[in-house]
Amino acid sequence: MPQIIPVLVPFTAAEFTLIDTHQAAIQALLDTARITLTKSQMKSSISVSTVRGAQIKDVNTDIVQSFTYAVPSSIVVATFESDLAYIESLKKREAIAATQASLFGTLVGVGENNAIVSVNLIFNNAKLLGGADKNLLAVVVALGLKYYTKTKPKKPVDFTIVALGKMTVADVKPLTPFVNTDKTVLTILNVGGDVDNTLTVNPFEAVQLPKGWNNIIVNNLSGTSGGGFSAKMK
Repeated sequence: MPQIIPVLVPFTAAEFTLIDTHQAAIQALLDTARITLTKSQMKSSISVSTVRGAQIKDVNTDIVQSFTYAVPSSIVVATFESDLAYIESLKKREAIAATQASLFGTLVGVGENNAIVSVNLIFNNAKLLGGADKNLLAVVVALGLKYYTKTKPKKPVDFTIVALGKMTVADVKPLTPFVNTDKTVLTILNVGGDVDNTLTVNPFEAVQLPKGWNNIIVNNLSGTSGGGFSAKMK
């Protein structure tokens, strides 16, 4: 049963201004550090999966820090360690940003839920009053045709993904099949989700996208072959 969800502590105008100020400052920093990849760089870029991320940490601990003489002379250990620390710093901020985006998403969802509950009440009341008001009835009929006419269900959208590719696909429809349409192994995870919840989809198999997986990250684990998949979109 649809219901109005109480918004106990809504943001004030001053708080929105404060958020805007901080977001603008962060965006300015991100713009300064922005990296624009060339086609060659994009083609040769290695997508680091959860497993490869663990490998980086293990090699650093078990070889670099324990057997320094095994590190090639072309690699400066201090620089390598600094690079790893930089990656961890980026991941920390990325995780915070993802958490904040999720919180904003919940706030927006509650606001839109409350708005549509009110809209349904308004529209139903307008339909009742439309019998005595031709102008109001015309508006009700027009809105009914625009928003309440059933449409044919959308067909799944087909995607291709390069070897070792990593794609973010927005506005997928949760609780619908994600189909691996090619011979490579794919993994999927919702944006901002826990890596422990990563789903593996074997060649020509399908999984159902869990509830809340509106935006997903798709990885092709094959280092030699491109792959493909299909998913229903909102």
